[in-house]
Order: sequence, then C-alpha cells, then structure tokens
Amino acid sequence: MKTGEYTVITNNPYFLKEPVKGEIRYMNFPPMKILTEARDLIHKGYILITHPLVGGIKPNQTPYRTVILSAGPGPVDIDSVRVIGDSILIMEKFLKVKPIPPMADDIKKDLAFMDYTLIKEALESR
Repeated sequence: MKTGEYTVITNNPYFLKEPVKGEIRYMNFPPMKILTEARDLIHKGYILITHPLVGGIKPNQTPYRTVILSAGPGPVDIDSVRVIGDSILIMEKFLKVKPIPPMADDIKKDLAFMDYTLIKEALESR
C-alpha cells in the first residue's frame, strides 16, 4: 500500500483542524457507531490498518474512536473481519458495565489530542 492510501473513520473533531494522510471520514457519532461503520466497510473489502481499540484507554473512558482502513475495497480480509468483530464485542462489554461518562471540555480536548496523536504516528510510520 502506498503512502496516503488510507481511509480514516473518526468521531474526533481534532482531525477536522489537523488533517492527516488519507481520506478523513468524520462522523459525529458515538464510538460504537464508528466501529460499526468500520465493520461495514471491512465487509465490503476494506482492510483494517490499525487496531480499533488502539491505546491504553478503556473503551468506556473516551468519547473518541478512530480507525484506519485501506483506501478502497478489495477481497474481504478475514483477519480484519475477526478483529473488528472482537473489538465490537469488547466495547459492548465495557459499555454495559459503565457507559462513557459526561466529561469536562478540557478532558475531552486532551482525549481528542491523544487519539489524534496515536493515529498520526501510526500513519507516519507506514
């Protein structure tokens, strides 16, 4: 895959201010919906580039989720299907125990920056 051939699915508004390589698909959705949108594209043949639960923050402790996929569809990648499915199950489990709490704007800003930095570094390392 050549540099820049990525689709970035995110609900993190930081990506609107600070673009990265690839097509940004910003969606003002909860984190679970970001994963299901990524799953739907994976079922169409996109390939998962980053793990959907990247970072050390539990799925129910941040309102932001970003996933990098290949830029376009191809043959369905079974590993990508498995990883996104497992990630959705894990997120569901965490959200059942404790939903994402309301957060102060400064905390949300810090979490958005952390998510952005992880994804930006992943793209720059490819």
